[in-house]
Amino acid sequence: MEHLKVKRVRGRRVSDAYRMNVRGRLSRLTKECDLRKLSDVDPTVVERWLVKAEELGVSAATRNEYLCSLHAMCNWAVRENRVLTNPLARVQKASRALDVRRKRRALTEEEVVRLIAATRIRPVAEFGRETTALPLEKKKGRHSWTYEPLTAQNLDA
Repeated sequence: MEHLKVKRVRGRRVSDAYRMNVRGRLSRLTKECDLRKLSDVDPTVVERWLVKAEELGVSAATRNEYLCSLHAMCNWAVRENRVLTNPLARVQKASRALDVRRKRRALTEEEVVRLIAATRIRPVAEFGRETTALPLEKKKGRHSWTYEPLTAQNLDA
């Protein structure tokens, strides 16, 4: 994980959250693919992991993120002269077009009207919200209550 210390994307330093995500992906891959050294990175093993992840219902976008994280680490190893070539250079990404989880759509006219109305009265609704006691398992320290949730049904009230 040494490459995360100098990690840059398009010449810019990356956030701690990004590093944490990449570290988590690489940790999972190294454990599940049994990758102990750079020489253990084998395209066949990684492709088998990708197929297994697909069978478990992992989306194409998520599988691609895992592949990109490992691919970037291998590219870093090539730049640092730790390996001669990237062993994952020929591993293909999954097609996101074939694995659509949510179909995107435009809002209907009625939905736009409701959205604008909700944004207009939200500050007033926030001010007048009732409080409710938290269940015992959700209480933390002195935090024992919360506001009633705002929904489309109780927004006007």
